[in-house]
Amino acid sequence: VTRLRASLARRRDELAVALERVQQLASHDELTGVYNRRHLMEVLEQQRERAQRHAERLAVCILDLDHFKRINDQHGHLAGDDALRSFSAHVRQHLRRMDVLGRAAAETSFGRYGGEEFLLLLPYASIEGALGCLARLRASLREQPRYTGGGPLLVTLSAGIAEYRVGESASQVL
Repeated sequence: VTRLRASLARRRDELAVALERVQQLASHDELTGVYNRRHLMEVLEQQRERAQRHAERLAVCILDLDHFKRINDQHGHLAGDDALRSFSAHVRQHLRRMDVLGRAAAETSFGRYGGEEFLLLLPYASIEGALGCLARLRASLREQPRYTGGGPLLVTLSAGIAEYRVGESASQVL
């Protein structure tokens, strides 16, 4: 009976680890480690519902790495992958809790939307607040090259910002 209990406990622990891994794969981008589009759309819908219910603000930013095709063409796809990973880490490190107003963790509000596009959700933020956040992020990117297998690369970004209006759907905001 003792051996059976120990075996069951070990299998339960193995299943818990496997379940955690499956949940990680379902919600995170494999290349960058940040949240994936599916997860971000769920968070966007939750934040949209909150903003609508309480008539509060929500800014949505789509970040696009500038000239990413050129990085892949000139330095190779591995360098492009390195640039995406490095960019993702940089954003997570440079988003201040204040940028998401302390009400949502930055790591749950940022992720890869697709290709070289990323989505940043800023609950409780206005367009002006989002502009300030993105200005700080762009300035910090200019100060530091991204280190890749193809050497150091200066990565810049362009961004689109929208502020949720009561009654809009998530797709309308995007």
